[in-house]
Amino acid sequence: MMIARDVFVWHSGSKTFLDVVGPEGYNQQWQAADLALERKWGKAEVAQLHAAPLNFAIGIPLRSWHTHWKFSRSFAFLNKPWKWNLLDAPRGMVDQSRNAIAQKAKEIGASHILFLDDDHTFPPDLFFKLYSHNKDVVGALGFRRVEPFSPCVFTWLTSPENGNLMVRERPEWIKTGLRRVDAIGFGAVLIRMSVFDRLGPAPWFKFSEVGEDLHFCDLCAQKGVEVWCDTDLIVPHINDEGMEASEQTFYEHHQWKTQGKTA
Repeated sequence: MMIARDVFVWHSGSKTFLDVVGPEGYNQQWQAADLALERKWGKAEVAQLHAAPLNFAIGIPLRSWHTHWKFSRSFAFLNKPWKWNLLDAPRGMVDQSRNAIAQKAKEIGASHILFLDDDHTFPPDLFFKLYSHNKDVVGALGFRRVEPFSPCVFTWLTSPENGNLMVRERPEWIKTGLRRVDAIGFGAVLIRMSVFDRLGPAPWFKFSEVGEDLHFCDLCAQKGVEVWCDTDLIVPHINDEGMEASEQTFYEHHQWKTQGKTA
């Protein structure tokens, strides 16, 4: 099913029937229709028709005392389903914050959780684009906020020196569509809540030789949960100067590097 977002139809509501049967007859007609529907399908099935199709949570592990105005603006314009819950865990360790937010999302019965970092900006259709992919774990493509501004999409490597888990950045994947990946940065990631049951008990996020977000992706790999990235969906990373690091920033820095210049 598709939605044409640039087409609007205004329904003025019940004009034909009201003119014929009047307000009292109109109400009787629809009450009788509702009863017939309940007799055929049952009250529970009819009630389900009016239930929210999505109950999802937005989780923001706040890291700063004051969120950047660019984040606040993009969050305000983010298109959201009509039933959503905002969960945050201010100024704690980010792995603890993510675990606490995920646990709260489970308690409120959310079907999905959208993790957003408060130092990113987002396109308005972020959620619906991620949701449309119908994946257990799918994220947008972010970039490091400092030089070399490389993309946060990875494949796994093992250190030849100590055997520790490492990652390899994949800049060649920028804007190449939806890809299955080993790991992604968690600037904007949508997770189906059933994933946490598959991963076992908390903590699902913790610091190890890699960050808490990459640890989650490693846990997904161990449990057979696929991780995907929409590499066309860019979420710029806000640095301390207010600059938004994106693919353009990365390409400019790469050009400076190859030409032997200083950024």
